[in-house]
Amino acid sequence: MHRNPLSIIGRVAGKIGRIPGVLARNGLKRSLFITYVYLFEPGVTAVLPLYVRLQRKAKTMSRERRAAASIRSWSARKDEITAATAAPRVPARELGLETGMIEKLTAAMKSAREVVIADIDQDGFFLSRFGPISGLPCICEDRFMRRKRFVLELVAVDGATGVKKHYNGCLLSFLNELEALHALGRAGCNVPAVLDADFD
Repeated sequence: MHRNPLSIIGRVAGKIGRIPGVLARNGLKRSLFITYVYLFEPGVTAVLPLYVRLQRKAKTMSRERRAAASIRSWSARKDEITAATAAPRVPARELGLETGMIEKLTAAMKSAREVVIADIDQDGFFLSRFGPISGLPCICEDRFMRRKRFVLELVAVDGATGVKKHYNGCLLSFLNELEALHALGRAGCNVPAVLDADFD
């Protein structure tokens, strides 16, 4: 069955011709709303999620750029950071280990700049890798309660004893704590000395 092209054009023209009348009957505000719903809303609905994703990505990239700039700045001032929080260093050999373990620790420090002496658990107990440590609450492995967030370790760095905190890629927490320690150290407050900072 062949349809007359003129009849099709006529019907389309008739529908188009009725649009002004429909819009006029509904008033200006409702007409604008109807126009938005039928003409613009499908496009907005399709584009909006993409726009939101792009905005989130831009914010994330901006945050990462600022963090990277801060890291570069703090990395260049590494000596200033450690000087601002300067405090007496405790040699690792003075931890009160047994004689054999002191020799073992000394040998390990000769072959590595940083040596893990003990793991620190959720309640502040120490799981020592070199036997009992005088003055510290040491526990055995089966009583060790792993920390839920940032891992802490008792370490020897260049022969000095310190606590190493792993930020697990949480750059913001790392920078905030570093800045706080630096500012408080410069103000003369009694804060932990920063022995080293791994900016990588």
